[in-house]
Amino acid sequence: EELIGRCCLPDGGCDLLDEEECLEAQDGLQWTAGEPCGGDGDDDIDDACLELLAACCLTDGSCEMRSEASCLTDGGTWAEGMTCADMPCGPAPIPTMSEWLLLLLAAVTAGAGVLVLRRS
Repeated sequence: EELIGRCCLPDGGCDLLDEEECLEAQDGLQWTAGEPCGGDGDDDIDDACLELLAACCLTDGSCEMRSEASCLTDGGTWAEGMTCADMPCGPAPIPTMSEWLLLLLAAVTAGAGVLVLRRS
């Protein structure tokens, strides 16, 4: 007989599953043997599972409640213990070039210009 337990899902939901189904098939965040889901009965949200989620500021400036691993995988900044209401993510930063990259770009452009002029 397989042991069933609380499986915290990436959206903060909870389902009763065996460990393998939870962690591998459902991408569960945490599995606790023999523990029931602690939702209020109106939904599948579990307070213990919600504690695994926090505000994640994504590269496009948006905020989503995510696990740390999910947030970092997508290049976001994870703020443990914070909600999106608490976290001003703001717009994505405008990419800039370092001085060295600008010098390299100028050298490549100048070299290409010299080649074009020599062929003329």
